[in-house]
Amino acid sequence: ILQLMERQLNDMLRREGKKYVVSPAWLDKSNPEALIGRPPSSFGVHDAQPLSEDDIRKIGNCWYPVHAFGYNWLRSNGEEGRQLAKKIELLIDTYNHNGFDCPGVIVVTHSMGGILARAMMHADYGAIRHRILGVVHGVMPTTGAAAAYKRMRAGFEGSNKPWWHLKSQLVGGITQSVLGDNGEEVTAVLANAQGGLELLPAAAYGTQWLQVQDDNGKFLAKWPSSDAVSEIYTLDRDKWWRLINPDWIDPAGQLNLPKAKGGKSKAQIGLKATMTRIEDAMRFADAIRDTFHPRTYAHYGSDPGQPAWNDLVWRVVDGDPVIAGDPLTWTLLPGNQGDNGEGSLRVKGDRGEVLRLKLQLPMTPSDGTVPVERSAAKVRAKAKFVQAGYDHQGSYSDANASAATLYGIVRIAADFDSQWWSEKN
Repeated sequence: ILQLMERQLNDMLRREGKKYVVSPAWLDKSNPEALIGRPPSSFGVHDAQPLSEDDIRKIGNCWYPVHAFGYNWLRSNGEEGRQLAKKIELLIDTYNHNGFDCPGVIVVTHSMGGILARAMMHADYGAIRHRILGVVHGVMPTTGAAAAYKRMRAGFEGSNKPWWHLKSQLVGGITQSVLGDNGEEVTAVLANAQGGLELLPAAAYGTQWLQVQDDNGKFLAKWPSSDAVSEIYTLDRDKWWRLINPDWIDPAGQLNLPKAKGGKSKAQIGLKATMTRIEDAMRFADAIRDTFHPRTYAHYGSDPGQPAWNDLVWRVVDGDPVIAGDPLTWTLLPGNQGDNGEGSLRVKGDRGEVLRLKLQLPMTPSDGTVPVERSAAKVRAKAKFVQAGYDHQGSYSDANASAATLYGIVRIAADFDSQWWSEKN
């Protein structure tokens, strides 16, 4: 996508004699990257007008250098937003100090980067809304994702594409092996990573997304009724549906090591430190809940072949829940016997009845990670491109996602100050 943006955005107009004409890169109908006249419905939105030659002529007399910025996803997006905002301000100032007229940047994001971009605009964090001309969000977990809970309880998934998508399978396998293929391994990372915890479903995600059913699909309980922090995320270890297993937070025993050997304090690691991070993460999510640029364009996946967890269901697959009684009274059996870290639990009811619960597979069309209804579609945007054919990590390898990105950039640039453009043209 970086190469595509650099190539297309800097090949808009070409000189023919004494006049400039729109480049074939935007006009050639055989080129899937040429968007002039192409209906946006072909790449995901039905209520937007195609780009025209006039759109390109208006903004073509300009240089569009493309810069990529990384960030530390283990740290809070609020803190990273402050740091990245400084880098972007320096970038803009550098261009202006070297003779260019650079009024600001157009930000293109992927996934969690969208949350970071919103933090950059928020007055309490990056506070550079005035330097951002617009934003294109790709597959952003706008309000979080239930997959974050699933992964801390049962590990990361590999690629769900068939065997002939070898590259996707390799990427999925690497992610799974690095970040953890069971809940114990994932918790060791995310319980100590502020940014990772900011991907948990926030208040704007809605309620009752964590559920327990009997073997006939009858709902026995749903959480949260109002507040996921107190009802799920920070519950004591004896609540079987809680997010955090305290035994999984510090597998290296850093709390008991001297600082010289990698030891950490109680403020840095342990159950209390993790609970503080979770509370901070949800406060951050609430702070940026309504922070969107007025010139925002977004694209995301809604593909039946790439399902995600809109709601998470623990299902009773063995034992009688009627005898076991109220799910609120069930208790986990000790150790791995109760929770294998791979989505299977054994609990005991208040009458001694032992049940086995299994975390159900995802069912909601998506990109494999971000559910549409509760998260992706909650972005506030001038146009939302709803697409299929890609997984979350590989979204920008897809031609439709690329088309939506270029479309958004052109619209953002064209909507910028008309007086500024008239002086350039």
